[in-house]
Amino acid sequence: QDEISDGDPWTYLSLVYPYWTLILVVAQFVPIILLNDMLKLPLRRIFKRNRERWLKTESYGIIGLVVFGTLYVGSTMYRDTNTVQISKMLLPVSELPTTLDGFRIAHISDLQADPLTTDENMQRYVDTINGLKPDLVVFTGDLVTRGTEYIDAGARMMGRIKARHGVIACMGDHDVWSSSELIAIALRRNGVVVLENGHHVVIQDSARIAVSGLTSTYSRRSSRISTDDLAASRPPA
Repeated sequence: QDEISDGDPWTYLSLVYPYWTLILVVAQFVPIILLNDMLKLPLRRIFKRNRERWLKTESYGIIGLVVFGTLYVGSTMYRDTNTVQISKMLLPVSELPTTLDGFRIAHISDLQADPLTTDENMQRYVDTINGLKPDLVVFTGDLVTRGTEYIDAGARMMGRIKARHGVIACMGDHDVWSSSELIAIALRRNGVVVLENGHHVVIQDSARIAVSGLTSTYSRRSSRISTDDLAASRPPA
């Protein structure tokens, strides 16, 4: 258990990675199999008088679907593992102070530091964020995948993110499973503001922005507070 939790690369490659790969393959094949079964009904009628031809056509069809599905899942996993996707959204805010017009917030999550997330991959992630030149960065959790071994590596990478008003973070479910206390300490040591059911005020010129962080994971139900309770304690901004 310790070996798996603390991130032995061979354990990941032989057990963890194949497990999740199989899950993804099965999940992607379900709609493909359903599509295949739907196509069978009309095709069976077409080949009703030639059973041998039908069986041959069906065999080639199944082989083709398996090959296509495997290539699709494999290429998608490779792409998603090695690229950082960016979605840009314009948020109109009524009565927004003019000093905040064009204020740029980068919302990020899932750095997922672990044996397979190399420094090079994490640096690419950080460089992509810094290239956006954000005014503020909010990180909504999952600094690590599991265990405690890669907390410092992930926190150091978070400390390399540059934003005018810094980085604000809250915990994700993987962080809670690892050690939210150690992660909070490591992030703060690297200049990241950590919010656990609390607030932080960002000041730009005469404008104030209140950022609220709510830790609400399904593995921590007993300590949850409501969004209304958190909002009630928000400072003026």
